Parts: sequence; C-alpha cells; structure tokens
Amino acid sequence: MGRAAPVLLAAVGWLCLLLAVHASNQKGASISVRARWQGTPYLLEAAEFLADESQQLYWQFLDSLQLSDSSSGTECWHSIVDQASKLSYPQVAKILPVVLGVRQYSARLEMFRQLTKQLHPAAEEHCCFVDVHGSVVTEPGQLAAAIQQAHTAAGSSSSAAGQLQEADHVYNPDQQDAPGAVAAVLHASPGTDCWAGLHAALKQAVKDAAADAPLVYAHRPLLPAACKAMHACADLGTEEQLVLPGYGVEAVLKNMEYSAMDEKSKADAAAAAAKKKLAGNADDALAGIDASQLGEVKGFKFDVLVKRKPQLVQELMTFRDVLMSSDEEESIKVWDVKDAGLQAASRVAAAADPLALLAEISQNFPAIVSSLTRQQVPDSLRSDTRYNQRYVNPGANFVMLNGMLMEVKNFELYTFLDRLRIELRLQGQLQGLGLAPGTVQRLLETRLDHDPNGLADLRLDLSPMKHVLWLNNPSRDKSHAHLSKHLQHLLNMYPGRLGPMAVNLMHIVSVGDPLSPECIALAGSLQRTAQRLQPIRAGMLPVVPEAVARAEARRANPGHTVDMPTWQTMSNSEKFTRAMLTIRSAFGTPAAWEFWAGMGREASLYLFATAHGCSRSPAAAAAALCLLHFRRLHPDYTMSNSEKFTRAMLTIRSAFGTPAAWEFWAGMGREQMETALASGDAKEVETTLQSMFVGQWSAAAGQARTNKAKVAAKKDSYKAWEELKSGSGYASEAGMQLADISGYLLSKGLAHLPKPSWWLNGMLAAIPEGGGAAVDQELSYAVMGEMQLLQEHIYFGRIDGEEPVIESLMELLVSVRHWNPRVLGMDDDGEAKKVQLSSALSHPGAKALTYLHSTKTAGRVKPVTHWVAVDLSQQRGRSLAAAAVGFLQDVEDDFEPAASRVGLLLAPAKAATALDVAVATALKALAEDPKILPLLAQLLQQELGTKLAALPAAELASSPDWQQQLQAAAKEAGIAAAESWDCSEAAVKAALEGIAAMSDLASTQLQLPLGSAAVVTNGRTVIDFNPAAGNATLAPALQPEDFALLQLYGASFSMGDALAKAVRAARAKKGADPVLADAAAASDVVMVAASALSAQVYPDSRFGSLAAKQISEVLGSLRGRGLSSGPHKESSELHLTAIINPLTREAQRLSQVLVLLSDVLNPSIQIYLNPQMDLSELPLKSFYRYALPDFSRDESGRIAMPGAPSAYFNRLPQRRVLTLNLELPESWLVEPVMALHDFDNLRLADVHEQVAYAEYELEAIMLSGSCSEVGSDASRKARLPPPRGLQLHLGTPSQPHQVDTLVMQNLGYFQLKASPGLWTLSIAPGRSQELYQLLSSTGGSSTHATLWGGPRSSDSSSSSPAAASGSNVTTDVSTQVLLHSFTGKYLLLKVQKRPGKESEPLLPAADDMNAVAASAAAAKASNVINVFTVASGHMYERLQKIMILSVIKNTKSRVKFWIIKNYMSPHHRRIIPAMAQQYGFDYEFVTYKWPHWLHKQTDKQRVIWAYKILFLDVLFSLDVPRMIFVDSDQVVRTDLAELYNMDLKGAPLAYTPFCDNNKEMEPYRFWKQGFWEGHLQGKPYHISALYLIDLVRFRQLGAGDHYRVVYDNLSKDPNSLANLDQDLPNYAQHTIPIHSLPQEWLWCESWCGDETKPKARTIDLCNNPKTKEPKLQAARRIVAEWPGLDQEQADFTAQVDAKFKAQEAAFAADDEDDAAVGPAAAAAAADEAADAAVAGAAGDSAATDHSEL
Repeated sequence: MGRAAPVLLAAVGWLCLLLAVHASNQKGASISVRARWQGTPYLLEAAEFLADESQQLYWQFLDSLQLSDSSSGTECWHSIVDQASKLSYPQVAKILPVVLGVRQYSARLEMFRQLTKQLHPAAEEHCCFVDVHGSVVTEPGQLAAAIQQAHTAAGSSSSAAGQLQEADHVYNPDQQDAPGAVAAVLHASPGTDCWAGLHAALKQAVKDAAADAPLVYAHRPLLPAACKAMHACADLGTEEQLVLPGYGVEAVLKNMEYSAMDEKSKADAAAAAAKKKLAGNADDALAGIDASQLGEVKGFKFDVLVKRKPQLVQELMTFRDVLMSSDEEESIKVWDVKDAGLQAASRVAAAADPLALLAEISQNFPAIVSSLTRQQVPDSLRSDTRYNQRYVNPGANFVMLNGMLMEVKNFELYTFLDRLRIELRLQGQLQGLGLAPGTVQRLLETRLDHDPNGLADLRLDLSPMKHVLWLNNPSRDKSHAHLSKHLQHLLNMYPGRLGPMAVNLMHIVSVGDPLSPECIALAGSLQRTAQRLQPIRAGMLPVVPEAVARAEARRANPGHTVDMPTWQTMSNSEKFTRAMLTIRSAFGTPAAWEFWAGMGREASLYLFATAHGCSRSPAAAAAALCLLHFRRLHPDYTMSNSEKFTRAMLTIRSAFGTPAAWEFWAGMGREQMETALASGDAKEVETTLQSMFVGQWSAAAGQARTNKAKVAAKKDSYKAWEELKSGSGYASEAGMQLADISGYLLSKGLAHLPKPSWWLNGMLAAIPEGGGAAVDQELSYAVMGEMQLLQEHIYFGRIDGEEPVIESLMELLVSVRHWNPRVLGMDDDGEAKKVQLSSALSHPGAKALTYLHSTKTAGRVKPVTHWVAVDLSQQRGRSLAAAAVGFLQDVEDDFEPAASRVGLLLAPAKAATALDVAVATALKALAEDPKILPLLAQLLQQELGTKLAALPAAELASSPDWQQQLQAAAKEAGIAAAESWDCSEAAVKAALEGIAAMSDLASTQLQLPLGSAAVVTNGRTVIDFNPAAGNATLAPALQPEDFALLQLYGASFSMGDALAKAVRAARAKKGADPVLADAAAASDVVMVAASALSAQVYPDSRFGSLAAKQISEVLGSLRGRGLSSGPHKESSELHLTAIINPLTREAQRLSQVLVLLSDVLNPSIQIYLNPQMDLSELPLKSFYRYALPDFSRDESGRIAMPGAPSAYFNRLPQRRVLTLNLELPESWLVEPVMALHDFDNLRLADVHEQVAYAEYELEAIMLSGSCSEVGSDASRKARLPPPRGLQLHLGTPSQPHQVDTLVMQNLGYFQLKASPGLWTLSIAPGRSQELYQLLSSTGGSSTHATLWGGPRSSDSSSSSPAAASGSNVTTDVSTQVLLHSFTGKYLLLKVQKRPGKESEPLLPAADDMNAVAASAAAAKASNVINVFTVASGHMYERLQKIMILSVIKNTKSRVKFWIIKNYMSPHHRRIIPAMAQQYGFDYEFVTYKWPHWLHKQTDKQRVIWAYKILFLDVLFSLDVPRMIFVDSDQVVRTDLAELYNMDLKGAPLAYTPFCDNNKEMEPYRFWKQGFWEGHLQGKPYHISALYLIDLVRFRQLGAGDHYRVVYDNLSKDPNSLANLDQDLPNYAQHTIPIHSLPQEWLWCESWCGDETKPKARTIDLCNNPKTKEPKLQAARRIVAEWPGLDQEQADFTAQVDAKFKAQEAAFAADDEDDAAVGPAAAAAAADEAADAAVAGAAGDSAATDHSEL
C-alpha cells in the first residue's frame, strides 16, 4: 500500500467514527460470557504459553523473570509480554498478546487451583507450599527433613511418576521414572514473597540428591487468596471474574417482513444511477457518479464526503444505505434478492478495505439489503463468477492457512489460534536454520503431497515367490482350462460373488506355524476355495521358530557353522514341517498340502485297516472290505469309537458319494494332532505324526502321476518315515528347503509375526481365532474388498492382463519388499515417538556426528537421515550399527540406499570403550574413503570388535599393538591411507569429548533410555533395544532390510522426498539462501523440516492433504482478481487464502476474525469471493457479532492490554422484534445469569436503557466421547455394537458421583458436564458395573465422529483391565481425566463384559414384556408423577407457571417437574425453586448439549422442538420409569396419575391424535393429503403438546437411537420435518409404535369442536393457522380458569421479586462493609464463589439439577 496506507487507515477510522456518531443515537444490545472463576494472572498464563513450546523455556522464564517496578497495569503487561517473547521464536512471540488477550490458558490455571483444593484442602491458607510425598512444607529449612522422610516412606522401588499429573511442570523429567525417586511439588506463583526461597531450595535439593534417592521437582502454578504481599504485576488479570471471547451472537428478525420507504427522493434516484454507472467500471470507484446528486441524509452531506474521500466511495455508499434503512424498512420481493450475493461481492471487491466492508455487509445484511439490491452487477463479475463455479461449489466457503485447509463451518477460536501458532512455530524452526520466509512457505506447501493415511494401504511384495508352497495355480491347472482368462470377465461379477476364472487374480498365503489352529483352519478354507475353482492361488509359508533362529545366526555370523538338531531334539513344528517338505519332494506340493490341510484323513483309514490285520490300501473301499473281513474274524468284537465313526462315514459315502464322506471326515486328523499336542506327551505326538506321515505317503503313492512320484511310490512308507528321522533320502532335501524358507521369511520380515497371518495380494492380516467358520467369514470379507479394488483398476485400464495381476498391483500401490510392523508403527505399541530436531541440530552432539553415505552419493541432498544411537559395549548396539552399515553397503536396487545418510550416534551407558573410540576416530579420519563401510562392518561384526568392546578406551592410545591391529583391519578393508587413522592420546581425548556430547544429545534431546539402541529417522524414533525393558520384551534385532523400510517411511510418509525436491529447487534458484549451498546443510534442512512437519498434530485435522491439494489446484484456475491484504506472501509467516461467499454465516464470523488478524499479526491474505447466484430467498436473516477482545496499539506500536470481549450490536432495528441466540463452541454449555429483558422477544424501542445487556456464565465445559465394547479374545474382531444404556458417573475421589450420563448406541456417544480440574470417570455401580469392566481410556482425540462411522477402537489394545493411556489412574471401573482446556476433552472408552456375563443384556430385550410390566408397577408404586416441559421467552415462562399450577391443583400424587434448563431466563430459574417450596412439588433442571455429529438446527424454535424428542433416552436417569411431556401453554384439568399409569399395550409412547370435528379447519389438515396421507397408511397423525413416554420400553426398543438416525437423514432437507417434534415420531411410528390416547386427553380449539370441550382433560393453546389469534388473548377467551391462574402466578412472582430485591439491598450494604476489609478477603470470597460455581458446573444439588441425564 506504500505511502497511501496511513491515509487509508485514517480514512477508515474516520468512517468508523461517523458510524459511531450515528449509532450513538440508537439503542443497542450487548452480550457477554463469563467463566465461573476469577480471572487468572497474565504472568502465569504467559508461563503456560512457554511451557507448550518447551518445558525448558518455562523454567528459563521463571528463573530469568524480572518484574517491572511500576504498579501500572500497562507497564506490567508490556513487561510480561516482552520477557516471555524473548524466550520463544520471534514468529511465535507475535501471537503471545493474542493468546493472553483471549485468556486461553486460564482454564489450565483454574485446573491447577481445583487440583490443589482437591488434594490439599487445608493448604490453601498458605501462599506457597511444597507437597513432599503428602507432607506440606512451607519453609525452605523444612525441605531436607521432609525429603529424607519421604524417601524412607517410599522405599527404593517407588518412582515419582505416580505422584504427578500430566500437566505438571517438571524441572528434571529424566528422573521421573528413576527407582526410589520422590516428588516435591511446589504450589506457588512467582512474584510472591515466598516464591524465591522455595524455588531455589528445591533446585538445590535436586542437585544434592543422591543417585539412589533422586528428587523430582515439579511446579503447579497457583496464586491463592492467602497471598497478601506480592509484586503488583503478579496478580495482573485477576481483578474480576473472567470474561470470555470465542462465541458468536445472532440477532434474528422475528419475522421476515422488511419495511419499504414511501417515496424515493431525487437523491435516491441519482444514487441508483450513480451505482449503475459505477458497476460498469469496477476499477474506477468514482466513474459515473455525480456527487452533487447524492444529497444529504440525516445531516451527512454525502456529496461533500465523496469528493473529499473518493477512495472510500464504497464504504460511504454502504454507510448511506444504513442511514436510509435504519428507521423504515422496504419490502423485499423474491426477484429483488436474486443477485444479492453478486451485489455484495461487487461492493466488497471495489472497497479500499475489503475485509472491513465484508464484515460490515455480512454482519448487518438485514439493515442494508434493500439498498444493496439496487446496485448493478458488473458483467465481468457475473461472468467470472459463473466460470469459477465450474470448479468451486456455488456459495461454498474455504479457508487455507499456509496451504492447509481450516475448519470453517464449525469454527472455534481457540482451535484456530492453535493452528496459527503451529504455523508460526514451524516458521520459527525453519527460519532458524537460515531460511527466508518465502523458502519456508515453499517447504510448508509440500504438506499438500503428504497423505498421512497412505501407510494403511501399504502392501508387502513377496516376489520372488519361489519359496511359497502353492496348492494350486488357476492360470495353468487343467481343472481351470475351460474357464475364462479375460480380466474383463471380473467386471460382470457382483461384489462378493467371485466366480471361477482361469487367472491368478488373487494370491493368499498362510504365514505361521503349520500346527497352529489358525493356520490349520485357514488351510481347510483355502482348500475349499480351490475346489470352487475361484481365481485364487493359495499357498503357505511354514514358520518354524527354531529354523528361523538358525537362519538369524547364519546372518549374524557369516561363514560360521550352525549346529543342526537331531530328530530327537527337534520341535513338533519342525518335525511336521520336515515331514511335509519330504512329501512335497517326493510327490509334489498338492500332496504336501493334503497332508497339512487334511491332517491325516487318509492316515486314519490306513491305520484303522492295518491295525486290524487288513491290507495297506488306503482307499475307502479297501478299508470297508478290511472292516467286513475283521468282523468275520472277530464276531464278539465290541465296536470302538473309531469303528463307529468309520461305519458312519462309509454309510454317508454309499448314500451321497465320496466328497460328502470326506467332508464328514475332514476334522478327524486335526483333532488327533491337537489332542496329542495338548497332552504334552512327546511319544504320543511322535506316534500321531508317524501315522499321519505313513498314511499320507501311502495315499500319495496310490495316486502317483509324475515319474518322480512313481519312483517315490515304490518306497515303503515306513522306510520313508525312518529316512525322515535320519534326514536321508527324500528327507535330505527337506532340511535345506526349510533353511531356505526360513531365510526368505527373515528377508521379508515375516519370521516374527505376533500371530499366524494370511497374506492377500500384499495385505497382511492376523488369521481370526474361532475355527473354520470365523476364518471363512473374515476371508470372504477380505476377498470381497480386494475384488472391488481389482474391478476398479481393471475398469479404468490400470490392470490390463499383459503382465501378472499381482505384479501390476504391486506397481500401482505402494509396496515394500520387507515387512516390520514395529518399524511401520503397526504393532501393539502404535506409532513411534516423533521428535522435532530443530533444537537437537544445534546441540554439540549433533555437530560431533559424522555422516556415512553409500558410494559416490555424499554430495547429494538426502531425503532421509538416520541417527543410529548405539551403545557399542552391548551386542544389540553393535548389531544395529552393523545393520545400518550393511544397508549402505547393499547395492541392490530394492534398497536404494542413495536416498539416506547415516550418523552413528555413540551413546554408551557407562564409560566409553575402545570400540567407541575406534569407531569415532575412524569416522573422523576416514569418512571420505569409500572403504569406510567395509572397515566398520569388520569392527562391528568380527572378533576384533568384540574384544575392543570389552576394553577401556584409555588402553587404545597406550597400546601400539591395538593400533597396529586397527590399521591392519583398515588395510584389509581396502583403505589406502590406513596410516592416517590417528589413535593417539590427543585423538582419543577428542573422540571421548565427542562421544560425551553425542551421549548427552541422545539422553536430553532425543530422550532415549541409557544403553538403548535406537534409530531416529527424520525425527521418528524406533527403539531396537531397551535394556530397562528386560529380555521378556526383547524384540528381534533390526536388519539392513529394516533400514530400507525406514527409508521408505521417511521419504514417502514423512515427506522426505517432497522436502528434498523443494530444497533442490530452492538451491537451483538465483539468489538462493546461503545455508542451502552446502549439501550437508541442505540435508539438515530436510531432516529438521521433515521432523517438524511429521511430528505435528493438527487440532482440526478433519481435512486431509488431498482436499487441500485439490483446492490449491482450483485456485490456480479461478478468474478474476483476488482481494489482497497485508504483505506479500513471500515475506509473510502466515498466508491465508479464503474462498468466501459474502452472505453466509461463515462470512459473518470469519470476516471479523480476519480483520482482527490483519490488525494484530499482519498476515498475507488473499480472498476470492464466491457468491451464490440466482437466490430465491434472503441468504441471511440475522445480524451477527463474534465476541473478540479489543486489541489496540499504543504510541510505541505495541499491542496494549486488551479490553474485555463482548458481542455488541450498535445498529439494530428499533421497532422490530428480535431474538438473540448464542453460537457457542462445541464444548461450552452456558446459562444466562443476568438479563433484564426478554432476549427471545427483544424490541429495542421498548428498552429504557441505551443498551439491552445480558450476561451468560460458562456453566460447564463438556467432557464427551465414544464408548465401544470389546469382545473376548476369541471374538475380538467381532463387530460389537456400543454398550447402549451403560451408565457413567463423573466426580472426584471424595464424591465419585456428581454427574452421570448414559451411552447412546449412536457411535457409543456420551457427554458429561465438567469444569477444569481432575475428575474420576467411572462405570456406575449397579447393573452397569456388574456386567462391564473398563479396559482403557484415551483422552485427547481430536477426531470427531460422524453418525455413520465413528472412530473405531484398535483391535490391538490391551485386553486386560487397567490398561489405559491419557490418564493417571485407571482401575477396572474408573479412570482419571484431567480437564484443562476451553476446548474440552473427547475420550475413547473401551469396555468389556466381565467373565461369565458375556450373554447377559444391559437393558431388557425388546421382547421382554415382564420388564415393562415391572417398571409400570414400580411407577405406580412410587406415587410420583414425572412431568417434562420446556419454555423459552418471558411469555412462555409465564404460561409455564400457569401450567404448573394447573397440574398441582388437579393431581393428588406428588409431582416432579423436569424442566429443560437451556432456555430458562435467570428470573424464571429463580422463581421455580420458590414455587416448588410454596406449592409442594419437586423439580430438576435438565440439559443436554447438542452432539457435534448430529445435524444442527439453526432456528431456535426448531432446536426447542428437537429437545422434546431427540434425547429422551439420555436426559433422564435409569430410575425414572415414565415421563409425561406437557407443553407450557397447556392447562391441565385432570389428575395426571391416570395418564401416567396407563397401559400402553407395549408401545413406548402415547400421543393424542389430532381432532377431526372442527370442519372449518379441514383445508389445514395437511396429514390428510399429499405425502403424509400416503406415508401414514391409515395410522393417525398425533399432536405433540402432551405425550407419555415409557422410558423402560423406549430404551428397550432403542427408540432414541432410531429417532436420531431418522432425524439426521431427514433434517438435511430443509423441506422435511416442518413441525419437527410432531413430524418425527409420526413419521417413525411404523417402527417405533405410538399408543393413541382417547381424544379427551387433549383439546385444542383450532382442531377440535366445541361439543367435545366439556370432556377435555387438558386444553392446549395451539396456534390457529386461520385466525392467527394472539395466544394470550385466546387463553382468556378459551380457558375459563386461565385468568385466575394467571393472576395467582403474577402475585406469587411479585412476592418473590420483592423478597429478592430486599436480599440484594442487604448484600449491597454488606459489600460496602467488605470494601473496608481489603482485597485479600475479597479475593478469598471470590475464590469461595468460584468453588461453589465449579461445584455447580458439575451439577447443582441432586434435588435441583440433573443436567446430564
């Protein structure tokens, strides 16, 4: 903007002043939201800000803090901001004032206060205190004794971790898990008199602690009311109750009529003409305007203003429109609004400050729509918009931040600030390497090519597959010769119906112990598949652990001989596998497969026959003859089980043929082997195996077809058995084959799979437990999914059959040649830890690293960097280092090691050894020699290295012999300058210093356990060996193939390739950043960038990179000039690109946020307007404000201390009725606490004050989540429905039940009201706890579910109780949850049925009518009538009081009213308790936060209707059997007990059908015509003003879940569910039946005739669509008793008001007295009030609030 910028800014400010002058003559409205606690110190909030950057920065801030000497709040503010800013990245520091201004960390500080109050209720009288293992210490001199006592009490086996919370700030976190450690937790705030002494004493105590008795120092920031003497800056921000930003408020016009101006003045006509001319030339703002014709409007001379400020013509025209439309409203016709979107876009596009004008137009649209619609639209804008909407959905809104899509529809301020901060942090990290902002922007854009879910589609390529034992080959087998070989034939098959084909479409391989039940079951399944001639090639890879171990030994020690086992020492698996391979060698794979799959079917026949003296023919007919022969020889023989089985089988064969007999027979051999294995008797196993082998050999010999098989058939089966045992003959090949298979399994990473698995076209999956049926089912699912994928690829021609399908598929998909779930993050431990390496790179240890490269690649920019941290004194350390070196040495194309560099990070747990020094000095002297890799391989794998690993480092320099041996090794490796290898004393000393630095890097920056072996690949850490874990968890050592897998992960899934490409492009540019000139430094940039980007978790990650990339590509195709604001993209840390429809809610909200960002952070902003064309109705029907603090700058340009946020409307229609609604973050639940006026029906002309003010209070922050049920081990894969009706409690250890809720079936969703603090979430005692136990709780998921598919729980989770993450203490019924954010917390709970309870239902079954009868009897016996009602607005609250009086006066039983709390005014909430006391009824206020996944309503009345029906199953607790809903505008004339106890005939609800006897209303009976007539199919349409719910039956049928699904489907159509609360149950009554009540239960004049009125039990004041008579007028006319009831409630209300006014006057007098006491007492009182409020947030008293159920 150059020199014109100050002028324009001044002009905009001047225009705002004009608007303010005009607004000062109008009344406005203001809404604010406060927390229930006192404000928290800015000082502590700034410290929390730094803690989220780094715990080290937190402690640096506390140690270096120098508070300003001034008592001025402004000076303190600047002092705090300046000192915190100096410690963080400069880019991140920019957002600090904003974060403090919105009080983002106040919730966390309140959590610390509540935690302290909960754990140390008596300690709040101290300003500072230390908790040492439960003892409270207030003086530094007491610490030593308390610490000693704590160590004595804790013992040597304790750790400090269990004494701390996840949010604690730990000074020395490396000692948290140390044995014998105790924690000392300081509760204090800097700036207080007692802080410095305790802080210094604790730091010193940490230093002085003995190695076997460590002390862990933690800080919980707390400023108690007891602190009297403190620095003035320490309590800045605590002056009043916390006021919150981050919510929207809309002022909706109660009706849609717009007033018209009577006469158009001459000036108006001139203005219209001027606008028309202006639209023709949008580039010249003054073109065609005759300023003299604009005239004067309300004292403003617009002809003069336009001449003086021509650059602001659009803003001035908008201001003129506001003035002209502020008093009178013009009628808007449908055709008038057709181009409203284009007209708004035209005006914004021509503005000097488009952001400000966008906010003005969108937020005040109803006030300017009439004049806006008179503006002409430039033809160019219309054509450009039409063109652009070929690529972008018309009216859609998108916002991209540095190339990444942001959440727009469900925008939340705190989440948005987190995203901004992430981007600024990334900028800081990368600019810290010496990169310019533009270069960083290009690196950040690589995220568009990153698919974080791509790993899920990764496949394993098994080629070459020569070691697989194949059962069949459909492409070549004669049995398939008559079938189609064309792939197009697959397209004619329905999904899941894979027919016969002569092609190898799929390959399925069994991988596992062949004797495992899973593999045996899979073998049978695959054999059946082969018999169906499906195009599936089946194979097996037997995994024999002992053979695998021998193969590993050969790999680790090349050339060494490995001892082979004898037959007697072999395992059962190896014996069986050798037997199978022997049969394969003799008779081919099918015979071997039959031996395995049938597990000795033929052997059983053979053994039976031979055991009874018959011939050795294995045929079924021969066996039958043998059986008959034996019966003749032994007539007295008692038939055995075997004979019975054989007779039955032969009978089936005679009747149905051999295949049927074989099916009957199939499991016999398997059962024999399983029995033998289970017995543990080696002799029995041997006998069984012998019988199986001999039988199969004989069977195969009888079917020999090939020459080789015929030769083998001549060998006696018993002779073959003996040769198998001795390893001779055909068995001699079995050992070699088994060794080859085991080596192959190792190379593919399949040797150590945790469970037997199948491999299907590259996908690995565990074979399900549960036998053949479970295997068949899961395999059919897998085949169906693969079939659909193949159909897609064949249809689009990606697979054409020119090469084998499996090869084409591996080329199309991302495939690997080696598999390691641990490396890929797919094992039980989940994803590997990720570390950002920006700070690690500047560590001395990183500078001591020397990188290794594959041959001739040292000068390249490497996408992947491996830091290999090893302790070379450990065998596993040497093994890992050797694997890394071996990876670089390998020249196979599969590995492509040229993409990686390796840094050996030497980190010995104890003193460095001679091997450490030898490697370090070799790297220093010989790194550039290409033969360094063979030399290192010698040192790490051969005997010389083993000896050096046991030798102290000092001996290497003092022993010439060792030096000679090293140089000899160097020469042997081919190093020409071996003598340059310096092992002198100086070289050894330098090496030891480097090793010490590297060791420190590993422990501090990388946080690796001492003595561990690990690989850090672009910041992603994979632990290969952890000595602290013990041998029990020892995983197989990483191999060179694993480094190839790590490289693939780092390059493809951690953006290494994309970043390296971007860096290379940046290096090639003229004027490139100097840091990129050196290839090593450029590789460092790639490494740090990859670590930063891949480690980042985005708080709103609903959008993937694919969607962002698509939008980015669309932006390049758009026509027209985008609107720009701020600096150029290349010089800005933040670049926002927005596609905005100016007349949407998103524009109303975002425009105000973007204006704030532009003022405070000065980002680069590019806006493309995307208006909806051809509108048929008003796109916006409300005014809007988004509550944000006022950030202004002082004279020095610094951001001043912000003002309190509020949503203020200064230009609202004065004579129109408005409804003001809050648009809240998903996790907030608020309630009004002060509102003198009816904000449901606000008419400013009737307001006496200048501003109508309302104040809301943050009642609760929601703790929500999804609860899933996990089956037993055998059915873990089963798709179990959520535990519907499971009752959960939330509370504290001392009060475990403060609030409760029920789990829905929809997504297993639940929600609970909470507040910042430590909570205990538990399964409720009773039926829920009897049946279920808690498996795990994960708190911190940011992925919100959708109604049709929520977050699925992982099958790899622990199946034992108390396996939890994200909480401190978890039992089998409870878990702890720490809530410390305004964004709430989303939990993933897993529960499991207790042993023996698996078949018991939580809720009665749908057909269990006994439960319904029992609940009805209980309801009748309780003598309490539960009545549910809702009201919004003062008039309906008046009617509700009348309804309550009518119920009380006519019902003899005790009545309990359940009133929805969401919409109650503060006044009404005060009256109801008084009424309850006066008239003797009970009440409970209930509420339920609208779930985020359920389609939202925007109209307040429709939301209220929805609450009447959608949440009935979760609003009320399980002990409430029935509920009657009564509309607030109803008068009850009967005892409701009769309705309450009515028999509903098995229906869950009872409604009254609409009356038919008022014939005048026949044209309005919509249910008798059109859609409803056809849908109802003769069923009545019921009215929703009165209905009875049988909650037991309602939950039995899952009615609530069904209603929510139906609602979510229908409500997305704006023409559906016009009368939501009535239409929904009537629509669904075919599924959820309704019992129709007799007509007299509800009479309504609009629909019922006068003749039935005398019998009416209730009268409802329903609206009359014909007469539209006002409700209160109709009430007086229709209901005789209504005036008396109205007068009674009015008199009572007046009495209560008078009483409260007197109390308020007394309180005011007390406050004046308290003012003399001092601020400390006032603060203490405030804290007490906050505590009471927090208790209220968890649930008011049990008698008055049941808000969660």
